Amino acid sequence: MRRMRAGLWVALSILATASPAVAADWDRPVVRSYRTPVPAPIPVPAPIPVAEHFKWYVRADFGLGLAHSPNVSENGLLYGDDGGLPLGDPLLTPFGMDSAWFEDLSPFVSGGIGFGAYLTPRLRGDFTVDVRTPDEMDGRGTYNYELTAAPGTFVNGTVRDSIEVRNTVALANLYWDLTQRGAGVTPYVGAGVGFAVRSIRRDHSTTEIEVDGVGTQTGVGETFDGNSEAHKFVPAAAVMAGLAWSLTPGTVLDVNYRFTWMGSADITTTISNGTDTYNSRLKIGDSFDHQLRAGIRWNVW
Repeated sequence: MRRMRAGLWVALSILATASPAVAADWDRPVVRSYRTPVPAPIPVPAPIPVAEHFKWYVRADFGLGLAHSPNVSENGLLYGDDGGLPLGDPLLTPFGMDSAWFEDLSPFVSGGIGFGAYLTPRLRGDFTVDVRTPDEMDGRGTYNYELTAAPGTFVNGTVRDSIEVRNTVALANLYWDLTQRGAGVTPYVGAGVGFAVRSIRRDHSTTEIEVDGVGTQTGVGETFDGNSEAHKFVPAAAVMAGLAWSLTPGTVLDVNYRFTWMGSADITTTISNGTDTYNSRLKIGDSFDHQLRAGIRWNVW
């Protein structure tokens, strides 16, 4: 019995000693650590060219141009003292038409279509055909000479020459893109070779009137006229430089400058007054054109 009491006493002593520590643990607040999650930064992609997977394209272009006035020369019509024939005798003192009688060319409008291919990431080529509004080269001139066979009698002459030239240019072109295509704005340079069809229409008239020393008409006036039309194939070439904007992967805006050369052409016209006939050959020299052009390229497949 004594042993049981002693054991119970020891057990109670141990519990009394441990209770404060356990109570302290129960009363101690639980501290938990919370950390607000920070989202990972979103990378901003650097601008990169849009990859193009097209091989072929079609194009349409519109342009405004200005042509240098070509050298115009005529052979066959001779004016001067002729001893009787109104247009002169080449064995005496003849003179021909003056190139200064022809006016400068006016600005023109052009339009064209083409078909091309992307050959490499930088090289492309196409075939283009362009037509433009007619070039008009009206000639106006006057002259005067004294008849040797009739001293004191003069001939007053008036020349009118109306020339219309329509040009159609077909070129095979190669272009080098200076930056990768699809990267917004792409500058480029190019060159082309081919041919042009120069359609020439000419309407000529020469009128001569005999007058005295004070300008009074003394004889019957006489008119020589004629008209003709010809189509000539001539060589052509061009160089160009421009900027291309990728509006969509399939559509490109193209703005460029083009310098075009076309070879000379000629036309022969029969000039007659009903009795006397002359073959007049008019030559239109090389043509040099400056153009500002804008167009659209459609990548088709």
